[in-house]
Amino acid sequence: MKNAAVLIAPGFEEGETMTIVDILRRCDIHCTIYGTSKEVEGAHHIVLKSDAPIALEKAGLLENRRYTAYQGYDEKIKAGQYEKEAVVTDGHLVTAGGPACAYAFAYTLAELLGADSEPVKERMVYYNTFDAGKGD
Repeated sequence: MKNAAVLIAPGFEEGETMTIVDILRRCDIHCTIYGTSKEVEGAHHIVLKSDAPIALEKAGLLENRRYTAYQGYDEKIKAGQYEKEAVVTDGHLVTAGGPACAYAFAYTLAELLGADSEPVKERMVYYNTFDAGKGD
């Protein structure tokens, strides 16, 4: 069984985080959730922040990389090449475009970790809901 560490910081979005953890676990990937501080509260108790790509830019991880981000962040981030997609993978860097992309992001992570996500997508009726026509 593969393992994944899910890092959360103050202001994390509970729905997105639990969707990602749920899908990875359904794909037989063991997930451990770690907080970046002793007490971590979700976005519903603190102001919601969708600034992960900004943190990646500050860390120098977007230089010469493709990424996606929440709408409008392409104007705030100067490094890298923004792509208006739900999920963008560039090497080991995987970014998602916002809350509605949590499913696509989780399935992408599962596949990158070597899991077969197709049975999980079918059981979760993913194609009927998010990608009409693909599961036919």
